[in-house]
Amino acid sequence: MMTPGRADATVRIRSTLRIHLEPQGSVTNALLGQVLSVVCVIDVSNTPVTSFRWTHSGRSYIGQTFSKTITSKSDSGTLTCSVQSARAFTRINVWYPPEVHLEPRSDTIDVAVGEDLRVQCVADDANPSVHTFKWSHNGRTSAGSTFLKRDVTKSDQGQLTCTAYNGHMMTPGRADATVNVIYPPEIHLSTRQDVISVMAGHVVEVECVVDDANPTVTSYMWHHSGNISYGQTFLKNVSSSDSGNISCSATNKQGTSTVQTGIEVLQAYSLIEDNEYPVFLIATGSGLVILILIIIILIIIIIYQRRRMKTAKPIENPQRTAQTTRADVGGSQQMYETVELPSGGADNTYCALGMTPVRDDDPIYIYGNLGFEDEANTRQETGTASGQSYGDIQLEMNENIRKQRAKDKKVKPTKAQKYDDEPTYQNSVVRN
Repeated sequence: MMTPGRADATVRIRSTLRIHLEPQGSVTNALLGQVLSVVCVIDVSNTPVTSFRWTHSGRSYIGQTFSKTITSKSDSGTLTCSVQSARAFTRINVWYPPEVHLEPRSDTIDVAVGEDLRVQCVADDANPSVHTFKWSHNGRTSAGSTFLKRDVTKSDQGQLTCTAYNGHMMTPGRADATVNVIYPPEIHLSTRQDVISVMAGHVVEVECVVDDANPTVTSYMWHHSGNISYGQTFLKNVSSSDSGNISCSATNKQGTSTVQTGIEVLQAYSLIEDNEYPVFLIATGSGLVILILIIIILIIIIIYQRRRMKTAKPIENPQRTAQTTRADVGGSQQMYETVELPSGGADNTYCALGMTPVRDDDPIYIYGNLGFEDEANTRQETGTASGQSYGDIQLEMNENIRKQRAKDKKVKPTKAQKYDDEPTYQNSVVRN
């Protein structure tokens, strides 16, 4: 019970407590995958401190040190340390590499030959922000958020890659696509001829060959003499009316390409001259070339046959060989013959042949018909033959023959006998 008029004295002691976080700063940067450690430090306290309480992203932690592995971008946020009535906080800033994509959004970017290729590299997210873009295309590099290639060719087909950098030695962001250069078919005909020559009644077969195409060819169409057919191969049994142009058109999603050639149908005609020798002519320009080749082949065959005949072994003449041998041995010989008389009888006469050796390049062979000198080139002399000659011929007729001819004079001579009335010379010598 208090005594009236007496005042009580009350002593109040003010509590003092100050704290801070280390590392210090209002922002604490952390990389993805990094272990983050923050310590709550007591600066001033007049009472013992036994409890530390942390809060982060709606969760509570106990202990003077906050430790956590940063696993995602969601780990960014405010971190608070509470000691009794004192509080200290910082903001966790999670760094992560860029997330980028290409515009147009496609793994494959189609572009036609001759067009311009434009691609944008877009950073969807990055902390910190992207500061550098680099492009790589078929071994070439360029910078900037936009890739531009004018007047595209087939060689521009390949991989296109964008790389985005935001620093702090983090893995850069990357996006890539395949540049697909499209173009109409490049084709040729299997014959590779300006004109296809074929005989009437024969089959023409031509294939439409694709050298290159992107995308692949989807259809083939043939035009010939106003007719249309389909398929990669043209096949027809031609007639004379089928001469003209033929074309193939190959189509893909990018366009159509056409190539053409000509068909020349050859006609064979049989012409007979004097009803004896058939002559076959080909009524085309190409047929003339074939005819010339045939003539050349025939000329070669004729030349070959003539040379073969010249080099053939000569024919041996046994009769002349025997006569020459006898002439060489004896120097002269007598040859007899039996003469049939007009009266029916026969008597013997003979020719005495005196042979003089004469040079003969090939005395035992003959190559053809033996020729004789013209009668005008011979001359007659009376007496004994002498000197170099091919032979001395001495003719004698016996008495019986002369008598018989005297009797025959009374009969009218025939045309074949009129020359028998000529005088008969004895011991006449003919030298040539």
